Amino acid sequence: MTTLIIAEKREAAKSMAQALSPQFTEKTGYIQGSNNLMFTWAQGHLVEIKSPEEMNKEWKEWKEWLGYTSDDS
Repeated sequence: MTTLIIAEKREAAKSMAQALSPQFTEKTGYIQGSNNLMFTWAQGHLVEIKSPEEMNKEWKEWKEWLGYTSDDS
């Protein structure tokens, strides 16, 4: 069975192939690695982090003071 590893960018896929596969061959649109590994890439971000209020409406406003402001010297 082949394991497909998807990276966000081509260079990231190549770095993973170099680290995980003793020998690999660059093809059009993917990298064929040894050990049944195949690497490919997208053209940008694959996931996006939600803002706190998207996960919980109570988290929209920060209610804790951490004892520091940007005005402190």
